[in-house]
Amino acid sequence: MRLRRLYALVGAAWGLLLGAAAAFETIAFALGASWLFLFGDDRWPDAVGPIVFGLGVLVGLFVLALGVWAGYRLGSRHESAPREVQHRARRRAHALLWAWGATV
Repeated sequence: MRLRRLYALVGAAWGLLLGAAAAFETIAFALGASWLFLFGDDRWPDAVGPIVFGLGVLVGLFVLALGVWAGYRLGSRHESAPREVQHRARRRAHALLWAWGATV
């Protein structure tokens, strides 16, 4: 597998994990801020739920796309390096994938 694809996979894996965490935090923050500053204990409009959920999904997808983009760029940079550097970069990518698997 080419280094740019391997690092894009690493970026996607970590982006998925971090994106899910960022989406959850965004939803929690939006709901908390809405409760404190906008609606309080009054009846909330029905449209708030889908808007807050959609905002969280957008943030999660942005973090995922950022991880894939960063991994692809880093892998592309390593492909033009000497053989020894490529070998170290491949080992680092596999270690990052192993760490992701151990984290999940």
